[in-house]
Amino acid sequence: MRGWIVTGATLIGVLCGCYTDNSGSSSFTPGEVIATSGVPSVSASPPPQQNAVIGATIRATTEVTTIDASGNPSFAPGTAAYTVANLQPIAQTNSYTEVTGTLYSVDVTVQTISGVVTVHPWSFALRTSDGTNLTPDLNAVSNGLPATDLPQGQKVSGPIAVDVPPGKSITEIVLTDGYGGRQLGRWTVA
Repeated sequence: MRGWIVTGATLIGVLCGCYTDNSGSSSFTPGEVIATSGVPSVSASPPPQQNAVIGATIRATTEVTTIDASGNPSFAPGTAAYTVANLQPIAQTNSYTEVTGTLYSVDVTVQTISGVVTVHPWSFALRTSDGTNLTPDLNAVSNGLPATDLPQGQKVSGPIAVDVPPGKSITEIVLTDGYGGRQLGRWTVA
């Protein structure tokens, strides 16, 4: 017998996906850049790109997996505009975050375009020049990016922060379809 371990009411899995309309044509491209500044936009987009510079907005689609009370999974695609901006060193604001290098934060804004999108700080990694992915510390900043399911038309913002080891620098911020999952977008630090 196949079983599911569910923590809370719903198990959320985020998978890379592509939504097609009834004609079978793709209505977006994962990692598509849709704006280069300002608030995420749902207007027409330039040619698809998975890479952008920090401050730009990338449109990406994920699939939210939910498990009903009977243990049956259902899958629903969701598309959102993700903006990453303002990478900067910050001062430590609490005594329970152990910082061994320099604490850096970056502001993240997510606006759902269609469906429902699962937002979580661990969907992001700040990558150093040697390729090391640094996972955000959930306690390092006040009013950080929340972990939530975001319905169509809603927007959420907040900083995420990482402890950058001495002698290392951040070269890019990566968006994945879950902790350690497939890459959906990448912002390079100019």
